[in-house]
Amino acid sequence: MSEQPFNRALKILFLEDVAEDAELVARVLKKEGLRFELVRVDTKEEFFQAIRSHSFDVILSDHSLPQFNSSEALKLCRRLGISIPFILVTGSVSDEFAITKLKEGVDDYILKSSLQRLPTAITNSLTQRKLQSQRLEAELALRGQNEELLKINQELDSFVYSVSHDLRAPLLSILGLLNISRMDERPRDPVYDEYFNMMEKSIKKLDGTLKEILAYSRNARSEVTPTQVDFMLVLKSCMQKIEFLDGFSDMDIKIECRSMHSPFFSDGHRLSVVCEDRKSV
Repeated sequence: MSEQPFNRALKILFLEDVAEDAELVARVLKKEGLRFELVRVDTKEEFFQAIRSHSFDVILSDHSLPQFNSSEALKLCRRLGISIPFILVTGSVSDEFAITKLKEGVDDYILKSSLQRLPTAITNSLTQRKLQSQRLEAELALRGQNEELLKINQELDSFVYSVSHDLRAPLLSILGLLNISRMDERPRDPVYDEYFNMMEKSIKKLDGTLKEILAYSRNARSEVTPTQVDFMLVLKSCMQKIEFLDGFSDMDIKIECRSMHSPFFSDGHRLSVVCEDRKSV
């Protein structure tokens, strides 16, 4: 017995010009325990009126009727945006014909000599459409989440850049004022020069932290751009950026880069960030 995919009676539209064949289909479905309401039509006008005025769960269709056929019925459904299982129920057909119908978009085809397969075909088609609908909903939801995440990331990047810029601007102004103060040739207590040096180191340390925050934000969301990298230039650049750190002048730094037979490709910006992060090791 086929498992009913719905808790209610299925609404079935059957395009069939032979009443006895429709009755036989109904008996087979009842025997399998399916609850359904079957509406039979046998002309194009009746079929069109039925799908326009009622909502069906599945369409069964004989292939050849006096002035209408299953291909025309399927095209009419697609043109009206009706996307429900469409199952061909017909007499003996060739494999080539069956393949053609499946390519046209029918969900399944059942020979009238094998109607015992029809209940399973109906439940399978309905289950497949339900899963397709759920997958589409999940994809749309995921797409919406991705778009929202992209928007949040863009806002975060803008915020980080704005905050970094707003904070760095006054820091650079303070550094400028410190330099002006040092240029003042009027006599002053030497302790003030020590204070100036301490202030400069603290300001540069904070400025370096802001740069790291900005670099991390860009690194986390920017695309990888591999280019040929010169390790020696990268390391020298990193050393120049940390010259202001306490104790740097007391360090004995030696840079050795072994020559490589093949060019090295990496993301230069990210590699610089990694090297700069290693300065505390």
